[in-house]
Amino acid sequence: GIFYVNFALSGLVITTLAVRFLFPAISLEGKAFWTVRVAPFPARTLLWAKVVWGALPLSILSMLLAIGSGWITGLPQWMVITAALLAAVTAFCLSGMAVGLGAVWPAFHLDNPTRIASSIGGVFFMLLGATLLIAVGLLSAPIFLATRDFIEMGVSPSTSRLYWSIGSFIGLCVLMQLSYWLPMRLGATNLDHG
Repeated sequence: GIFYVNFALSGLVITTLAVRFLFPAISLEGKAFWTVRVAPFPARTLLWAKVVWGALPLSILSMLLAIGSGWITGLPQWMVITAALLAAVTAFCLSGMAVGLGAVWPAFHLDNPTRIASSIGGVFFMLLGATLLIAVGLLSAPIFLATRDFIEMGVSPSTSRLYWSIGSFIGLCVLMQLSYWLPMRLGATNLDHG
């Protein structure tokens, strides 16, 4: 339980930072956005540059939060490593989701990032980010429990539990890919045709 409480709390911190700094990334171009759009590269390149700019610090911070909270709560080393990896991948997906949805709902007329983050798009991103955290927690649970049983008790997972864990892992990979790719695709389409 402590593992998932740590994951949820650090995930909410990362989601809050993403809505504050990455969601307004496109909107803060403001009235000068037309100069970016006449450049000879597609909108997806611009969005990717914004993600790269923000995903690395957020991933590092999420890993540090996971390691620190795991160390403070006395989790075993394998759980801390698992939490750090899961947090880093989730932070990267949240970064892509924030930039992509920020491009879906740009607010070029606002110059205050806090007003952009509190717009309807920012609130939608926060809800979607919290939903992503819950889904990641639910999908990673069978994998986590099977790993715990194997490492701490030396019990090999049964065939049904192994299939359940493999299915959960595939579902987790698909969820991570969709949570990054779909908002980025929608944002690029909106900027190209908007």
